[in-house]
Amino acid sequence: MKRSHWILMALGCLVPLAAIVGVLVFDLPLNTVVLWGLLLLCPLIHLVMMGSMGHGHTMPSGANGADQPLEE
Repeated sequence: MKRSHWILMALGCLVPLAAIVGVLVFDLPLNTVVLWGLLLLCPLIHLVMMGSMGHGHTMPSGANGADQPLEE
């Protein structure tokens, strides 16, 4: 398993726990925490998805048909 996967798993566990602790310890209103969580959820998920897609943008030889002779 990649190290980045472990980091994402740890963040996935620690962020919700930190939110719960913040609500309980600092007596934050839950609706404010949920609102900010929803606002941050979309860009964070986008960054995670874009990072997990990989960066190899090259196509294998002949995949686009450019190296293939035209059939008549």
